[in-house]
Amino acid sequence: MINPDESNEHAAALPAKVQSSVNSAKKTLRLFGSGPAKSDAAAAEPETESSSTPETAMLSGGNEPQDATPTRRKKIQDRRVLKPGFKTKVLNQLTEALGISKTEDLPKIFLAERVSPMKIGIADDLFARYPNARDRKVVKKALGVLVRSLTYSNAVIEEDRRYDLDLNPVYDETGEITEKSRADAQNNIKSALPDWSVSSLYRKVNSYSQPSSLSLWASNCAR
Repeated sequence: MINPDESNEHAAALPAKVQSSVNSAKKTLRLFGSGPAKSDAAAAEPETESSSTPETAMLSGGNEPQDATPTRRKKIQDRRVLKPGFKTKVLNQLTEALGISKTEDLPKIFLAERVSPMKIGIADDLFARYPNARDRKVVKKALGVLVRSLTYSNAVIEEDRRYDLDLNPVYDETGEITEKSRADAQNNIKSALPDWSVSSLYRKVNSYSQPSSLSLWASNCAR
């Protein structure tokens, strides 16, 4: 191996061709003796930590990465909110029968998102506010359809007072919700549930004209 610190006297004693080779070797050793040189751009660039990945985070003791996608929860339907189609039909009937130009002009108690129990005699209040109603029978019919709905029954069971046209609670006798009113509301909801009792099945099976083994089975169970 050629020593880069070799004296010039030994180099001068060599032939010119060998001298040239020795000089090239010295230059090469000086260039690569301390390892590969960095470029100016690389030397000026500060060293930074490597980008963190979920795998490296777990290896370094970090928490497991969580999924950013939000979990969809099933929306629970409010028992005091009318179905859009049913509500639209009732409001349109009231609007036309009262002689109102727009549904948005109806009293607040009909436009609220959640159904509230109406005060006793609210039909008379409607006719007093709209004396030029076109068809009072249709108004009473629409109110009856609303009152007999399961949504209205739920409102009667949950609330303590009834409300007027402007959605204000009424504190006289017309705003009271009696125990009989709550019992009627509960019976209305109960009657809407399917009856799977044996006697009910017996009646349904025997409603058919053709007898069957199922009708015989239901008849024996009912005895």
